[in-house]
Amino acid sequence: MSAHCSALTSTQRLTNSREFVSVCMTQLSVESLITSATSRIGDNAFENAIREYQLEEQDDVGASESGGS
Repeated sequence: MSAHCSALTSTQRLTNSREFVSVCMTQLSVESLITSATSRIGDNAFENAIREYQLEEQDDVGASESGGS
């Protein structure tokens, strides 16, 4: 009977270990996705965002100068 209990305990430990490894691998996958996504954002993306912001600012200034909004 104690052999059965120790086998059950070993199985439980193995299950816990698998869950732990699974959680760690998931966390590593998420971190690597974030890292790769940020490394893919190149200078062009930033330049485009700045250009869009500048165009919006120009539109806002033009609208306020013409009296419309």
